Amino acid sequence: MRAENRLRSRAEFRRVFQKGVSMANRDLVVYAMCRGDRGPWRAGLSVSKKVGSAVVRNTVKRRLREAIRARGGVPPGWDVVVIARPGCDAVSFERLSRSVGELVEKAVRRGGERRGGRKEARVRCGKGRASRKG
Repeated sequence: MRAENRLRSRAEFRRVFQKGVSMANRDLVVYAMCRGDRGPWRAGLSVSKKVGSAVVRNTVKRRLREAIRARGGVPPGWDVVVIARPGCDAVSFERLSRSVGELVEKAVRRGGERRGGRKEARVRCGKGRASRKG
């Protein structure tokens, strides 16, 4: 992927996680958010150590980059984060590519923004049960 098509900073990833919609299947989780401009699409990848060794993780990232690029299903003005689930290293490229395309398409059809149904997480202050000793 070209530099203009990459999410790089932690703040960009966090914005997509907080404001975007998520779609998932057995192999991947995709978060997508419409930025509202007509700039280039951007994508970020996350492959944890649960997926495998460094060699396996880099192979999965290369395959995901190619799947995103080849599908061409990300419209301009959208940010997408693709998270690989454990076991996706054993999946064929065709299935991985199809999964990315389907999940991005579903998120785009849904509008790319979270609905108001979720409550904000409460921040607990003071001593709770977990902090008591004895």
